Amino acid sequence: VALAQPRLPGLADPLRVALRRMVDALPAFTHPDGDVALWGDSQLGAPVTPSRLCDRVGTKLLLGSDDARESGFSRRSWGPFTLLWNRGGVGLPQQVGHIHGDCLALELSHGRTRVLVDAGVGTYVPGGERDYARSTHAHNTVTVEDRDQHELWKSHRIGGRAVPNLLELGEQRIVAEVRGWRGVATHRRRVEWSGDALEITDELAPPVVPGILRWFVAGGLAVRATDHGALVFLPRGETIEIIVRGAPVVLEPAPGWRAIGQPAARTCIRSELGLRPRKTTIRVVR
Repeated sequence: VALAQPRLPGLADPLRVALRRMVDALPAFTHPDGDVALWGDSQLGAPVTPSRLCDRVGTKLLLGSDDARESGFSRRSWGPFTLLWNRGGVGLPQQVGHIHGDCLALELSHGRTRVLVDAGVGTYVPGGERDYARSTHAHNTVTVEDRDQHELWKSHRIGGRAVPNLLELGEQRIVAEVRGWRGVATHRRRVEWSGDALEITDELAPPVVPGILRWFVAGGLAVRATDHGALVFLPRGETIEIIVRGAPVVLEPAPGWRAIGQPAARTCIRSELGLRPRKTTIRVVR
């Protein structure tokens, strides 16, 4: 805008409108710490974070619930939690190289502490690390038959594409479903706030193939297994309980990245998704 004003004044006004629309969308994918969710190839600590961008344009980064409907991103402030939701899809169909297999994924903060996080991106070099970061296996969602939602290869290639469908976008509940590019079952996810806990229900329709549910706890947080899930210990003394009812839970290390060349190992809470819906409950217990 500043460059256009003296040279191409007729272009400055449309640019202001576009800038305002971009700034208005920021809260839907921004954590309380002022930085982005790690959707797709997003990275933390970029030269201009959402909070810094708002400072530059003279506006405040809004808190609370928000939706960027066209992009498929939503934010909900529920009790002490901030939920960031990713409907998924491929965004601009002509430029999909930075897309990951992350339909129906979510990230979660408690206060300014990130609790559940995406894999992020550590490299653009083709190979195992890049393949994993883009895969559905690396995100807080469900793999159906342990396959990727999209057909992904090389560093930025995508062929067959999953089809997500938003069913409900409310203040207290979000419901959506996705069918992978060669899937034989649809994954449906319901996310809702009960008043004191976050409840996520996952199911497959028809329930004729296996699914794997994964939750990834941010690096640096201590995690302890329980009979039905895990306890996550936060730096300021709070304890988050994650309960997955109806199936054994396995804790295992998982890679993750803050940005290119900046690894941030995570803890994966993994459980099978069987013939019946699987409910995950997340609450503060101390």
